[in-house]
Amino acid sequence: MTAAPIPSSSNQPVAEKELRRHQAQLERIIREQAAELALANEQLQSHIDAGRWIEQTLIAERDFIAAILDTVDALIIVLDRQGHTIRFNRTCEETTGYSFDEVRDQPFWSLFLIPAEVEPVRAVLAELRADRISNRHEAYWLTRDGQKRLIAWSNTALLDDNGELEYIICTGIDITERRRAEETLQKAYAEQEQILAVQQAVTSRLDLDAVLQMIAAAARRLTGARVSLLYLFEVDHLRLAVVSGTKDSDIPTDYTLPLTGSTAGLSLQAGRPILVNETTDDPRVYADLIDRLRLQRLVAVPLVSGQQPLGVLEVADKPEPFGPDDTQILAMLTPGAVIALENARLYAQSQRAAVLEERQRLARELHDAVTQTLFSASLIAEVLPEMWAQDPAQSRHMLQDLQQLSRGALAEMRTLLLELRPSALLEAKLGDLIHQLAEAFTGREGVPVAVELDRQDTFPSEMQVSLYRITQEALHNIAKHAGASRVIIHLRRTPTGSNPLKRVSLEIRDDGCGFDPANVPPDHLGLGIMRERAESIGATFDIISQPGQGTQINVNWKVTVT
Repeated sequence: MTAAPIPSSSNQPVAEKELRRHQAQLERIIREQAAELALANEQLQSHIDAGRWIEQTLIAERDFIAAILDTVDALIIVLDRQGHTIRFNRTCEETTGYSFDEVRDQPFWSLFLIPAEVEPVRAVLAELRADRISNRHEAYWLTRDGQKRLIAWSNTALLDDNGELEYIICTGIDITERRRAEETLQKAYAEQEQILAVQQAVTSRLDLDAVLQMIAAAARRLTGARVSLLYLFEVDHLRLAVVSGTKDSDIPTDYTLPLTGSTAGLSLQAGRPILVNETTDDPRVYADLIDRLRLQRLVAVPLVSGQQPLGVLEVADKPEPFGPDDTQILAMLTPGAVIALENARLYAQSQRAAVLEERQRLARELHDAVTQTLFSASLIAEVLPEMWAQDPAQSRHMLQDLQQLSRGALAEMRTLLLELRPSALLEAKLGDLIHQLAEAFTGREGVPVAVELDRQDTFPSEMQVSLYRITQEALHNIAKHAGASRVIIHLRRTPTGSNPLKRVSLEIRDDGCGFDPANVPPDHLGLGIMRERAESIGATFDIISQPGQGTQINVNWKVTVT
């Protein structure tokens, strides 16, 4: 081994100097690195602080968005591409009865969809793309307690950076009550239409059997019953006059019921409806009829005019028990049946001296019954909009139609009373009678009629009746042939200077299809009848019409004022 050389004393200062230089350089490098480390540490701490701030901001934003979603009065559910629930707001919880924790990450169809919709929805999700999402649709959701709620949904797709579907935001409104209100409104509208059709048939048809058959059929349809029966009172029993909804062979045409021991007879004797929802072993039920028609439930409503029993309207068998709504519907149909039966009775007695008094009595009773019925219908129509806050525009429109029909029907029934008591034509003012005809026409045809009266005067009896009948016939022709959208009736009565004569003119115009008077026989369209009525009081009768230009009827009459 060779020993290390020992520096000479002459080289020692140089070595120390070199050592100090290296030491200074090392210290500088250490200081620079320490500074760099301090800067890096400062930057790292800044990034950490920024990250914490971002995290806190995101948490605050999340809480803010969650608060908004929970405040919104709409169902909001967010799904991933597989249909798993990742957001479920408070309205969803309140509507379904499930909490967010219960539905988190669960496929929404496993909880909310009715069984029939599960597989179709899963198939759609399996092939889901952003451009295939239905923006708007309605679907039923099942709640925790098994209720079905109809939800109107609006969907929005959220895409990832590659343009692929990532999330689906579904916003829904629970329209269950609105749909129920719509159905209730439509049902009420349909009921009123059928009831008004019956009342119009009563006013225009003398065939009693046909009218009673229409009433029985309407009772069956409106109550949802399988069978309806209408009995007529005959001294000590009820005779079955009309059967609707079953074969004629099921029951004899001369079938009768006793007044005691039958639901119909007991109803007539008590003067009130009787409802039986289980016919088995019920002593009020006539066993032979039940056996023949295999009836399980029935409800009977008496037909009475004043104190006079006329018959019974009965409906039987429906999937669910009968209730107050069914008896109310039957009660609304009974005035039509009473009118038809009373009209038939009066017609049969038309040659007897007491017919006028009987007609006056009938007119008073019918007026009260029909007025109350239609007044009730109008009250119902006025109350319904308060139930219909979801869609006020449509409901108000439908209610206006319903009220128009009711007012028109009331005018029709008043017109019927005029026919039953002709003297009423002379007791009322002509302007009021024309208004009544116009309102009935509008209610029946849905066509507005503007009535313009210069003044309300008393007219001679013959003239009043003739002008009324001409107006009545003209409106009938417009309804039957014109296809008009508007009608104007103008009744004028003007003096001619100092001459004691006054001129009375009746003008009836429509904007319908019109016709060429030269090509229409004089007795066609009721023209001959109207002309004869005008000429019978010394008035002129003129028609102005062209195809496509509507029609105008002019009646002019001069009368000497005494």
